[in-house]
Amino acid sequence: MDVEKLADGTMAYRIDPAGMPPAAAVLFAHGFAESAPRHVATLTSFAEAGFAAYAFDLPGHGRSPGARGFVRRFDDVLRAMALLRARIAERYPQVPLILMGYSLGGLAALRAAQRDPAPVAGVVLVAAGLGVASHVPPVVRRIGVAFGEIAPHVPVARLRLRNLRPEDGNAPGGLLDLLLPRDPLVPARTAAEAMRASHAAFAAAASWRTPTLFVNGEADRVVPLASARRFVALARNAETTLDLVAGAHHDLLRGRHAEAVRATIVAWIRAHLSAS
Repeated sequence: MDVEKLADGTMAYRIDPAGMPPAAAVLFAHGFAESAPRHVATLTSFAEAGFAAYAFDLPGHGRSPGARGFVRRFDDVLRAMALLRARIAERYPQVPLILMGYSLGGLAALRAAQRDPAPVAGVVLVAAGLGVASHVPPVVRRIGVAFGEIAPHVPVARLRLRNLRPEDGNAPGGLLDLLLPRDPLVPARTAAEAMRASHAAFAAAASWRTPTLFVNGEADRVVPLASARRFVALARNAETTLDLVAGAHHDLLRGRHAEAVRATIVAWIRAHLSAS
């Protein structure tokens, strides 16, 4: 896996397909309190399928700069993603681009495509972090956003790792899983910015036209399944679909369901490339 530091200090990663030009470039954004290398198996599977696989560490995550887990502004995430999109366009100017994200990264991929949809051939959202705006009353959302401004570093929630993949007993998938912080705390600003971005994503759903695959576990305890269903209903777009994984929870790209989920994503990308 090739590693590169972008202009703003963001750490970016690339795996190219061996011995062939890529059929597509997949730009992947990871979830909260982890890093891109945790998903090397997914990136490798895309390269083996003939796609150029790109990823980056979100601000405040992995080897990118910033306080751990702290997202000062969601626009910082989108700017880092835009920098890597520009690098991909330079390297592969004629190759279709797929934006993909998991959990918090799914929200980033969606917002990035909503802001600049023209060069995006498709979007894949795995357990996308759209849940907050789907069930939080507006007054509570406004209070949460205000608190993120007043006390940005104060933790307001805890990510319970036991909820990520309980069907596997949450067994570590490797060394990088063992290095994850145990039940990481979510800073107020990070939560507020995710809330704000989630609300904006739903507000733009009615005009959404980019082919999109949602992949969600039916038993997800971290992100409500209702959020993906709500976005698909609002989009009213035949090319925005939801694939449900029976018995699965949040961490769909690790553990017993990962291989099948990756195969579903690869098949969806290939089908959309053939149709375009």
